[in-house]
Amino acid sequence: MYRKLLSLLCGVLLIGLAACSEDSGPENQMPTLTTGAATEITRTSAVVSGSISIPEGSEVRECGFMYSTVSAMTEEETRRVPVTLGGSSTYEVTLTGLMPDTRYYYCIYANSGYTETRGTVLEFTTVADGVPSLEATTLVNASETSLTVASQLVDDGGNDIQQYGFAYKEVGSTEAERQVEASDITTDGRFNLTITGLVAGTDYEVRAYATNGKGTGYGTMATLSTVKPAEPELADVTVSEVDEASALVTARIISEGDYEVTRWGFAYRIGESGQETLVEVAEKDAEGTFQQTLTNLQSETEYQVRAFVENELGVFYTDRVSFTTLVKQSPTVQIELGAVTGTTVSVSGIVLSKGTTEDAEIVEVGFCYSDVNEMPTTADGKQVSTLEGVSFQEMITGLKPQTTYYIRAYAINEVKIGYSEVVTFTTPVSDVPDIDDNVSPDK
Repeated sequence: MYRKLLSLLCGVLLIGLAACSEDSGPENQMPTLTTGAATEITRTSAVVSGSISIPEGSEVRECGFMYSTVSAMTEEETRRVPVTLGGSSTYEVTLTGLMPDTRYYYCIYANSGYTETRGTVLEFTTVADGVPSLEATTLVNASETSLTVASQLVDDGGNDIQQYGFAYKEVGSTEAERQVEASDITTDGRFNLTITGLVAGTDYEVRAYATNGKGTGYGTMATLSTVKPAEPELADVTVSEVDEASALVTARIISEGDYEVTRWGFAYRIGESGQETLVEVAEKDAEGTFQQTLTNLQSETEYQVRAFVENELGVFYTDRVSFTTLVKQSPTVQIELGAVTGTTVSVSGIVLSKGTTEDAEIVEVGFCYSDVNEMPTTADGKQVSTLEGVSFQEMITGLKPQTTYYIRAYAINEVKIGYSEVVTFTTPVSDVPDIDDNVSPDK
């Protein structure tokens, strides 16, 4: 009888020891838990994090986060958000459906199936009701004069949304933002619209906005750009046939860009800082090449020239090219107009410079004129005169009454011909009296 009782007591003791060792023995030590700080706190959500270190050979059947509005975190007042154990020791979850302006307590927990352990209990307070919050603006499409943009309402701030849209202005502008109201929003708060009337190739600051009873909230600012149209492309200017008073300049339009070129030509000046003169060219060939002879230049002078084109976007220039006119070779001549009748004109000229060298010989002087060519040359008709010292004069006859003429003096040395400026005059009605055929000789 004694032996049977002893055996029964030993069996009970062994069963008790086995049950105790399942949870509290060294083979299943509880993990080390660290509760992290709460981040991204809004009116109704927050992100909580924590880490778990599990001893080798120990088992964790469940872990996650628990939170409550009660600091004691009693089971009845606490909610749990489990996480799945993986390769990382750090975990985070987003708590949603929270109440605005409310203090919450939370911690990380782990359960072996027999015993539960918790990390340090921390706290955070959700944001109070206020203005709406929105996502940053994103670009949907851009053209030269418009931007199609989109955003999303993240939180209405606890109040009904009264208005929403986008605010924008040029980067660097001191003007106030312009607001464009949107009118169509999806059930998840997404909306977009197209901002029009913008300047091509310009940077704009754009941000979404929404207004409720508390005020206006804004999304993060985005810098967006309208499309910059292709500009005209020009080949560099070439300069040729340079002499003492003129030069031939040539350029070519490689591409007109996105807009038709309406004007083209050259701009030239003396040296680095002279006043620039524009010369528009009327024609260009099928390959876009155009050229112009620059005249009335000063001898032995450095000039700078560049080509230009103009379209709707403005005026575009090539780089400047320098050239220097040659030493003066032709004579310098001056003209003075005298009396004009219906068929005659009196003119005089002065040789101001013989050209080339001052001891050059003047071989011919005179006047050339035309009623057609506004820049007459000796090929249009000339009246040779005689040089007396530095002066010469002539009476030109046989002109047509009531006709406009262009005339200039010329002088020729051994090398070149030089012309004066052009003078214009108009002959009056003929001063020869008309004869009446009906009057008899006796009268």
